Amino acid sequence: MEYVALFRGINVGGKNKVLMADLRDMFEKAGFFDVKSYIQSGNVVFSSEMEQSTIKLIISEAFFELFGFQANILVYNVFEFKSIIDAFPFSEKEISAATTFDPKVSHEYIYFLDESNNQLTLEEINKINEGKDQIRISENVLYFLCYESVRLSKSAKWITKKFPDSTARNWTTVNKIAELIN
Repeated sequence: MEYVALFRGINVGGKNKVLMADLRDMFEKAGFFDVKSYIQSGNVVFSSEMEQSTIKLIISEAFFELFGFQANILVYNVFEFKSIIDAFPFSEKEISAATTFDPKVSHEYIYFLDESNNQLTLEEINKINEGKDQIRISENVLYFLCYESVRLSKSAKWITKKFPDSTARNWTTVNKIAELIN
């Protein structure tokens, strides 16, 4: 079965530096195969015959042993990852409006949440939507459409504070990861 591993907090601002070649090698030494990575933010597609419930633990232990620090890791099987993509809730009209507002930045993001973090209500979402930003929640995922740079968005800052173990990917990156899946 194929899986996607998403790492949080590596290679950000020169901290927690991890070379993707080293990460791929770590996966192979841990018993995974068909290992591929995409960009430096820790996106790994791999195959395994192990039970999904043990994969995250094996990756976490191998990662700490090799790199000497903990990183939050989220693991999805191929069907889970594709269903997250298929559920992307924003219409072309909504995306176009955001892009027109500022055509120089990415606007569509997915925040992958640790499974224990999905305690956000629609009422809370409506309270924190800043300006035109839009948040939609699905099981263990926040879909985010921002009108300005995500770095400037108050909604994005709130999401990161509310879900510190989450990891965000822009829509382009999510689709590139999907392309790596056989």
